[in-house]
Amino acid sequence: MKVVVFQGGAVGGEPSRVELLNLWHEELDGYPGIDEVVYRDKLELEKMDEQIGDADAALGIFMRDNVITEEFLQKHPKLKYACTFAHGYGKIDAEAVKRHNLTLTNTIYGDGTIAQYAMALLLDICHNVTLHDDYYKNKIWDTPEKTNGGRVLSRQIELYQKTIGIIGLGNIGLWMAKMAAGFGMKVMRRVLLICRYVKLKQR
Repeated sequence: MKVVVFQGGAVGGEPSRVELLNLWHEELDGYPGIDEVVYRDKLELEKMDEQIGDADAALGIFMRDNVITEEFLQKHPKLKYACTFAHGYGKIDAEAVKRHNLTLTNTIYGDGTIAQYAMALLLDICHNVTLHDDYYKNKIWDTPEKTNGGRVLSRQIELYQKTIGIIGLGNIGLWMAKMAAGFGMKVMRRVLLICRYVKLKQR
């Protein structure tokens, strides 16, 4: 079996690409059934067909809208497994995927981080953090005509006792619910129960 791994550098530079490749070597070198592993750096959408070639498995491909199509699968008849190193994926031709017996997966990671970022955005909406941060960093209060009467520059919204509804109760949604509760927010139980019910029905 031939495996192609698309592994660039990590966002922020750490761990290094060399360290990431060493992890792949630990997992894949000598794995039963794998005869060849090809490591590629930057995946380019317009060159993806060429970069995948005759691989049986492709790790780290793009799954944007209308990438996994009948045309794509005809170009790679040996491909039996493909994954993206991202949480989500775009529109795929599900019927074509079934016909070609291809297994597709995405990658679950950073769910707490993503929920944290969503909470940060909510806090910024409620407190306009950047505006007030710049205001004080530049010591605008030292200029009498710009003191705004000593008042804040925008409306401040306290999260405590506010109600939040979260649609979609996967790992990210659950983290968001926990964080919201930590701020003293009321998490809509009915929304959570509906999401749990839908999730169970989809299994």
